[in-house]
Parts: sequence; C-alpha cells; structure tokens
Amino acid sequence: MAVSGTPVIEMLEKTPNVLPETEAGAITLPYDEKDGARMATSKVEPVAAPDEGFGHPNEQGDNTTSNLSKVSKLRKIFLLLMFTCASFLDSFGNSALFPAVPVIAEELSFDPSETVWIISAYVIMFAAFLLMSGRISDLYTPKPAFIIGTLILGITNLAGGFMRQKIALLVLRALGGIGAALTIPSALSLIIKLFPDPLHQARAIALFNGAGAIGNIFGLLIGAILVQYAGWSWIFWFVAIVGVGISAFCFFLIPSTWQDKKAGVKFDVPGVGSLTVAVTLFIFAVISGSTKGWGTAYVLTPFLISITLFILFLVWEAHAPPEDAALPPRLWRLRNFGVLIGVAFLPHVWWATSFINLTSWWEYVYGWTAINTPIHFLPIGLGGFLVSQFTGYLPTYFAHKHTIISGLVLGIIATILLHFGDSPDTYWPFVFPAFLLGTAGMIPTLPSPSIVTHHHPLQVPSALSSIMLSISGVRLDWLPCRASPLPSTGRHHR
Repeated sequence: MAVSGTPVIEMLEKTPNVLPETEAGAITLPYDEKDGARMATSKVEPVAAPDEGFGHPNEQGDNTTSNLSKVSKLRKIFLLLMFTCASFLDSFGNSALFPAVPVIAEELSFDPSETVWIISAYVIMFAAFLLMSGRISDLYTPKPAFIIGTLILGITNLAGGFMRQKIALLVLRALGGIGAALTIPSALSLIIKLFPDPLHQARAIALFNGAGAIGNIFGLLIGAILVQYAGWSWIFWFVAIVGVGISAFCFFLIPSTWQDKKAGVKFDVPGVGSLTVAVTLFIFAVISGSTKGWGTAYVLTPFLISITLFILFLVWEAHAPPEDAALPPRLWRLRNFGVLIGVAFLPHVWWATSFINLTSWWEYVYGWTAINTPIHFLPIGLGGFLVSQFTGYLPTYFAHKHTIISGLVLGIIATILLHFGDSPDTYWPFVFPAFLLGTAGMIPTLPSPSIVTHHHPLQVPSALSSIMLSISGVRLDWLPCRASPLPSTGRHHR
C-alpha cells in the first residue's frame, strides 16, 4: 500500500545543501530558489556533518552504497521493476478488497460495524510500523527488511485466501500491513543507493511513486473482476504470488552487502515503540468512532492513551541524544517543516474524498456496477502515473514554492469542476477534466516533504520519509473506512 506515495525527488540533490543559520542559531531552509536551473546543474561540494553528531556516515555504509551503485544496468532495471511492483502491490492489496468487502462480510458472517476492519486492520499496522521500518533501514542494510517485508506480505495473503474465520483473517491482514510497512522505506533506500546520479534517481523514484497510484485505481478494477469471475480469495492469492516472487528474485539479485550499525548510534526503542503504539491506538479510535460512538470508553480510552503517548514521545525525543533520536527536535527548527507536513496531507485527502463521495454516488444513485465505477476512475491512476514521470524535472526549472502553489491551484479548479458533475451526462465535460487537472496538480505536491530531506543536515532519509508517510499515510488508506456510504433509495438515476 504504498502509497502511494511518495516521498523523495532525488534530483533535488543537485540543489545547494547549505543551511543558513539565523542569529538565534535556528536552521532555515531556502524556500524560494529564484534560479532553479542554475542551482540544479551546479556542482556542490559535500556538506560536512554538523557537530551534534547527526548522520556521521561510516565507512562500511559508504561501501554498501558503492557496491549497490556498481551493479550492471540490466540488473538495476530489473531491481527497479521489483521495487515498483512492491509499491503497486502495497496499494493494490488494499484497494482491490473494496469490491470484495460485501462478499467477504456475507461469507464470514461479519456484522455491519465490523466490515470496516477488513481494510483497517491492514492500514493501522502499515501506518504504525513505518517509522520503525525506516529507522531499521537507516541503521542497517535495507535488503533484509525489503525481502522479509515482501515475504510476510506474500505468506499472509496466501493464508488469507484460504481463511474462513473472520478473526483469523483480520489478524492476517494486520500482519500483512506490517510486511507492507517494511517494504516502502527499504525500497526507497535501495533505489537511492542503486541510482546515485540525481537525474536517474529522480526518474526511478517517480516510477516508484507512479506505481502506487496505478495500484490504487487498478486494484479497484482488478478486484471487482476477480470477485465477479473468480472469487475474493484470488485477490489474496494474486498478492501472494507476486509478493513471494519479488522476495525470491530480490534475495538473489540485490547485492549481499551488509552495513554495520553506525558506530555509537543506538536504536531508539522507547521512542519508536511509543510512537508505534500511539499511532496504532489513534487510528483505532478514529476508525471505531463512527461505529461504537465517540463518547464511549471503547473509543475514548485508546484515544486518550494515544495522546498521552504522543506527548511522552515528544518529551523523550527532546532529551534523547540527537544522533539516537527517531524524530530529533532539531527537525522542527527547520523553516517550513511544519508547513510541508500540512501539504503532505492535501493530495491524499483530495483523492480520498473524491473517491469516497463519487463511488457512493455512482453506485447508489447512478446504479453503476462495481466494474463500471473503477473504470471511470482510470484518469486518476493513468494520469498520475504519466505526470509522475515528469515531476523529477520540475526542480530544474521552477522553485519548489511555485510548484506547490501551482499544484494546489489546479486542485482548487478541479474541485470546482467536480461540483458540476451531478449526472452521468456530465462525466466527460466536468468530472473527466477535473480528474486530470486535480491529479496533475496533486502529484507535484506529493514530494514536497522531500525538500526537507534534501536540505536538512540529518542523514536519515528512510526514517524521515517514513515520518512523512505516517503523516500522509494515516491518509488515503483509512479515509475510505471512515466514509458512510449513501443509503440506497432504490431509485437509480438513469
């Protein structure tokens, strides 16, 4: 389930990585690069690690990167294909189940209030374990994390296809979410090491991000086809076949280089653990609110515990050694860091709300079938994939601020157009261009958090991308679970 997403445009490595300091010593980010083309093509000397101990690369880690970047071109392309397939699979494994939820609920005797957990069990564990996965990829080599993650995803889905007991199915879905969480940060880390050249790196990550967009839309379509003609079990078995295949291929194709843990750096178990539990309880409470009642102890207890754990996490990180902290407080001193976190929400919220409202409207009011509905969403998936192939070039010609603002303006225009798509006849004149404009605007804003990744002094790209994924990743995947479908009136608009 990757989001789809994501996270880094490595061409930004060509921009100067110099962090000016204010008089008070706070680090600021250059937020308006007026000569993007010159900056993107200029040669920049490496910036020394700061005195506080952040990101001191060890020699073994450099050798690991060097070994990965020296593999043959054909091998790199095939590995990139495997990583993009993993990104596709993470999104597909969740979206493909939406058409299958009614059938699964009937066969396994789910109560109406319980069906939300068919999707949510996966999403909760995916979001909760992203930071831990990213930190593991930073401190150790990402190869084992990626292989184990795809293997877990494959095995849990293989068993899920045979499962006919609802609690056991939910447990398998939760374990599958953990496996998916292991794949995304590790895949990004491997892509960065395989393609050190910024131009090639930007193209590779754009392809990786585009695969997630394709997985979200094609998952709906393929899932509906499988449910109608083969049975819902084949959704799980499809993910299992691809996941185990990726794991097997990558076991032999990814160079067997081991990166020793960075000297003097400890895995922040209290910090990562408390944040993981906090995210889990928070999403659990939010998803349970509509079915159990917001004022019930069933919802309030995990919600209040999660808030307490969030506070304890921030206090712990503020006093932890900077080089060990999972989320160093120094990050919040970076200029525009908080703004970019907010921006990370917007694309997923736009897609999620469009998907939720239009899916319910088209099926309950227009009477469109489970196959016909996702076909009409194809402009989002295909358009997102095409646009993502060009986003890596934008920093060469445009300032980051201008790219983000332009994308948000396109999103506003698209939202206005969607307002007029109130009948089947208005799909082509209003909804179709809205999907294209909205996707064209949202895709360039997705990697906006990568501005921080490339300008801050921390050498923790996997962990930071995981933070952004956790923030924007409590996102498209669980928003559909919070939607209440429109009641069927029995009067379909023809």
